[in-house]
Amino acid sequence: MKELRLTLADEDIQKIRAIKAALEGCYENWGAAVKVYVQSTGKHYTLRAVKYTGILHEKLENILGKENIEAIL
Repeated sequence: MKELRLTLADEDIQKIRAIKAALEGCYENWGAAVKVYVQSTGKHYTLRAVKYTGILHEKLENILGKENIEAIL
C-alpha cells in the first residue's frame, strides 16, 4: 500500500486524538503514509508511515466510519 487517506468532516479534537492512539505502535520506517483531510477547513495533514493491518483498519473504521477511510494501492 502506498497511502492511507482519512477524512474528517471537521477538526474534531477527540477524533484526532483517537486516530493518533489507533496509529500508536503501528509506525514503521517504510509503509503507507497517512494523509488526513479535514473537509470543513480544507486542511491536509501527513502523518508518519504505518504498517496497515486489519486490526488498524477496524480501529479507524470505528472512529471514522468505513466511508472515510481510503487505502491507495
